[in-house]
Amino acid sequence: MNYNLPNKKHLVFVDLAIDSFYYAVNLGVAALIPIAKNCGFKVSLIYLNKKISAKKFKDRIKRLNPDLVGFSLMWPQINHLINYSQAIADLPGILKICGGPGASLAPETVLNKAAIDGVTIGEGEIPLTNLLKKINQHQDISDLAGFYWKINGQIKKNPPSAFITDLSTLPFPDYSLYPRSLIIQYEGKNISAKLTRGCPFACTYCSNKELSQLYPPGQHFFRLPPIDYAINLLKNLIRQYPQAGQINFADETLTANKEWFKNFLRAYAQNIKLPYTLMTRMDTLDSETIKLMKTTGCFYIWVGLESGNESFRKQLLGRHYSNQQFIANAKLVKQAGIQIYTFNMFALPFETAEQMAQTVQLNKDIRADRGQCSFYYPFPGTQMYELCKKNNLLLEQDSILNLTNYNSQPAIKLVNTTKEQCLHYQGQLVNYFANQEANPYFRMDWYRAYEEDGSLKTSLRLSLFYGWAKIKYAVKMTALIIDRQIGKVGIFLKKNYPTIYQRLKKTND
Repeated sequence: MNYNLPNKKHLVFVDLAIDSFYYAVNLGVAALIPIAKNCGFKVSLIYLNKKISAKKFKDRIKRLNPDLVGFSLMWPQINHLINYSQAIADLPGILKICGGPGASLAPETVLNKAAIDGVTIGEGEIPLTNLLKKINQHQDISDLAGFYWKINGQIKKNPPSAFITDLSTLPFPDYSLYPRSLIIQYEGKNISAKLTRGCPFACTYCSNKELSQLYPPGQHFFRLPPIDYAINLLKNLIRQYPQAGQINFADETLTANKEWFKNFLRAYAQNIKLPYTLMTRMDTLDSETIKLMKTTGCFYIWVGLESGNESFRKQLLGRHYSNQQFIANAKLVKQAGIQIYTFNMFALPFETAEQMAQTVQLNKDIRADRGQCSFYYPFPGTQMYELCKKNNLLLEQDSILNLTNYNSQPAIKLVNTTKEQCLHYQGQLVNYFANQEANPYFRMDWYRAYEEDGSLKTSLRLSLFYGWAKIKYAVKMTALIIDRQIGKVGIFLKKNYPTIYQRLKKTND
């Protein structure tokens, strides 16, 4: 398999995030951009957070005129991958590849359904480097480790390549192709960074366990960078984006190795000195760690609560800690003056209405400030996906392909509850968080999507999604949107009904 590409050395990444309710830099793509540049390739980015026509997408690719198109895939975006890859299938001289967790979990499905030539398996730095070198040298690429290829209708499976063991050998990520409002978020203050790779835990619903099992056993898939490299990465980001006033660490569990984490925080306090947020697990925290977090600038943690029923959480989700431990550590976090954001799932396999009510109650018990209220989504290849498959809980293919996010509706067949009950408890928790008015993150989530989209449709969709939040708060958010003059509604009211406009604006102020 020797692709005789025109050798324009131009790679276009396509970041699929359509209707995903996720509006941020894709840190996986940001890590690969410098890899391509270091191989002498020009790099462009098509960031899609809203659907465009297949024709419009094809026209954009034609204008960019690349050798390679690289799609980044989270599994709920599979339908968009199919549509857009087919739209450019007849364009000559373009190698189409796909990477990301979704592609790694189900590479054969991707190759069979989408008009894709190859799929990257696992982490992409080494496979992409080797691919671009082969292309530069006009050499055969069919045996490249880390890729599955579709050749003459048949799938050729190559073993995964090695992954990077020394993270300090990686170039710093490049955010520059993303819109500025995605790089610096939350009223122009927050910038995201990821320092580690992998996750040491084995939750049954998550892709991390399956991604680690792509590689030979005995290798340490969870990796920490040298602290000086981590500090230099952050310094580089701040140098490029000096307006950043706080750091959001996007690592799955930055606190997993306590010794490394504490040493990192001490270096962070000396060299970076910015407020920060991070993702963690309550069972990795203790009083000493929490105090150090607070003194070094942590003001917010993101933690997986997932289910409020302890035995259900342990047995089904593989999260082995007690409610008592969760509540006790949450109390320490709150006493330190750190806010808590929880991740929650409803419509889990075999979940009951009573168990969903316990999820709502546990959030109240720990006085969570904000949270994500999602529906369980079955990622192909994961342990819980196989459980759903075995028990005939998977939706029909067309139904699951049309789900682009985790927030809209249940993603599996329900056994012990109903869709209406799931929506009810999701609504209860959303309403609880909406009432935490002192917390600015709800306010920001409300409109950061339309900052990129700028459409009335997006605003109405978000408004409907949070429609069970209390009316007064909805009025405040509506006033904020109007004040930013989103679409024709704000302009129309301000021009023709100034009294109503001013009243709404006053309510917001």
